[in-house]
This record gives sequence, C-alpha cells and structure tokens, in this order.
Amino acid sequence: MTLIASHFEQVQRRLEAEGNAAKSFSHGMNRGLIREAFVREFLAQNISDYWGIGTGEIIHEGSSTQETRNQIDVVIHNKRFPKLSLATGIDLFFVETVSLFIEVKSNLKKDDLRRTAATTKNIKSHATFPRQKINPSGLVKNPRPYSIVFAYDGPKKIETVQKWLIEISEEDDYGLDSLRGTEPDNRGFFNHNYIDGVFVLGRGFVFLDALPFQSQIADAIDRGLDVRSSSIWVSGKDNELLMMWALLNQVNARLMWGEADLLSYIGQIYMIIHDEESTS
Repeated sequence: MTLIASHFEQVQRRLEAEGNAAKSFSHGMNRGLIREAFVREFLAQNISDYWGIGTGEIIHEGSSTQETRNQIDVVIHNKRFPKLSLATGIDLFFVETVSLFIEVKSNLKKDDLRRTAATTKNIKSHATFPRQKINPSGLVKNPRPYSIVFAYDGPKKIETVQKWLIEISEEDDYGLDSLRGTEPDNRGFFNHNYIDGVFVLGRGFVFLDALPFQSQIADAIDRGLDVRSSSIWVSGKDNELLMMWALLNQVNARLMWGEADLLSYIGQIYMIIHDEESTS
C-alpha cells in the first residue's frame, strides 16, 4: 500500500466514525447536515487554498427569480471570483466559477441518483466556460462543472449503484450516446450532462470514462483486456476517497486560470454612450 493510499484509508475510518456519531441525532435532517459538514471539512483539508467550499445554489446568466433551482450540498468554486452571499451561509455561485458540485447522502437510494441526475443536467446545460487566457496549455474544449455523489452508506455492492446509473441514464438524453461513440483517448472533459461519479464510503466507486485523466477504457484495451471501445463505465471496490481526491484536484488544476465574464449576468441596463467629439 502506498503512503497516500494508507493516508486515505485512515481518513475513511474517521469519516465512517463521524458518520456513525451523527446517528445520535434523532432528526434525519440534522444527521444529514452534520454529515455534509464532515465532508466539507474533509475537502477543506485536501484541496488547494485557491478553491472555496460552500453550499447554496448555482446560477447562470439567464437565471431568473421564477425558475426552480436546487440547493447543492457542497460547491467547490474558484476563489478568484465573487459569490453572492445570503443569510445563514447559503450562497449563490456563478456557474463559470464552479469546478465541482457534490450531493451528500446518508444512505444512497436509486431515487437520490435520479434527482441528482436531473439537477446535474439542468446545471451543466447552462454551463459555458470562457477560454483560459493565462494558461493555454491547460485549455480544454468543453469544460464544465463536474457532478459527484458522495454517500456514507448504500447498497452492499457497488455493482448495484452502477446498475442504477445505467438505468437512470436511459430515462433521458444526457449525451452519453455521443460519449460511447467517442474514442476513449478523446474523452477527457467530454461535455455530457450526466453524473460524473458516485463514491460510497466502504463500498467503492463508479464513474464515467470522461475524467481529466488518461482513459481507463483505453488503458484496458492497451493492456489487451477484452473491453469494447464503446464502454463508458468504470468501477472499483475500494480506494473511493483516494479516487475522489484525485478527481477533485485534477479538475481544479485544469480550471485554475479560467476566466469568468460576469458582465453577461447584469442583463439589460439602459446606458448612454458619450462621444466627446460629437458633443464638443
């Protein structure tokens, strides 16, 4: 076991213990809030200081007071840009400044994934990242926020979670057919509208083969394994925290120097253009 794998094994035990401690609260909402706080604390200790961690709603340039928006449990945002702070620590985040958003579940159910999938599609379909001017070597064609589900408990087998994800993905158009038709080596930051990964404490993980790493499907094919290039699902039964840590920090690193055009948010404001020559 590597040093870093050993470290996250210890972190996992701590999170499991804290999650169990939350059971002493009789109200389910309180238990959920406490577990969300534990996850935010874990993230704060394991990502760069350039990124902030909050909770609230993610807005886009066309957002209005009439539209329905979901409150997101954990939002990781670029601290170089502003957010709109509301009461009680609930904030509004500009979608261009968000690298990842995470839903935290005490006991993962299929309906939880279905609701998260709908929320994910709504957020991602309005996400547009301007070009990265400072770091062209890190430029990606279709950057967008990543969607993650983290659960303290859930099905006994991670294969059940993968089965749920596949079934839910067939209920709507999330862009996964295009992902299947894309060569594995070209899938990094692929612009789909589905959940990117699910991590269940003590059970494992499932993610789409569209992460900012070398394609796991391409790697399997290169090693001579009997894997079709159209395969898009990857899973593992351990090291879920280590995998999530790597994903979070890789996405953040690639989007570190993104630009946000906040002028697009102000809408139509009456302005007068003054031409000095014409008025002299």
